[in-house]
Amino acid sequence: MSWSRNAEADEATRMMHGKYLLQTSLDEKDEENIWTYYNVIWTVEETFKTLKSDLDIRPVYHKTDDASKAHLNLAVLAFWVVSTTKYMLKKKGINVR
Repeated sequence: MSWSRNAEADEATRMMHGKYLLQTSLDEKDEENIWTYYNVIWTVEETFKTLKSDLDIRPVYHKTDDASKAHLNLAVLAFWVVSTTKYMLKKKGINVR
């Protein structure tokens, strides 16, 4: 076995280390707004994933549209509760991710 260092790839990796690269279709020029949008989307997805895993409500097989809508409404309500709780904790100086 032998190996050799790819200096070009190593330099590219070093230049990107610790940095996020986001690709978006938004017509937004302000980088801080894009970063904020990204974090909101990440928080929503992470909260839903945690709620569904902790509550063990996966997989979901709905037989009617009403059942699908009810599931979505419950997920949104649960997200709202989590978001409100995080906000209230943050106001008290307790930071949670």
